[in-house]
Amino acid sequence: MKEDMGNPSVMVLDLRPMGHAMGIITNHEVAEQISRASKTFPWSTPKSPTLLELTHLTGTESLLNKEVRRIRDESPVLRRGG
Repeated sequence: MKEDMGNPSVMVLDLRPMGHAMGIITNHEVAEQISRASKTFPWSTPKSPTLLELTHLTGTESLLNKEVRRIRDESPVLRRGG
């Protein structure tokens, strides 16, 4: 699929109505730019709401389902700095 589209750095895969649309990043430099902290997202980019669909597999308290700030606030190891 990537080659058929001319090897783009970013693709959008629209799975509606069966599922959510998703962005596919195929370039590590673009991935680093997107995931870099910013004023809007000082800790990391927000988690996808689609991760909640995995709760039955990961459990409600899984770190996969929590945002970085919440993990830091709830973890005594991270709260004390190591």
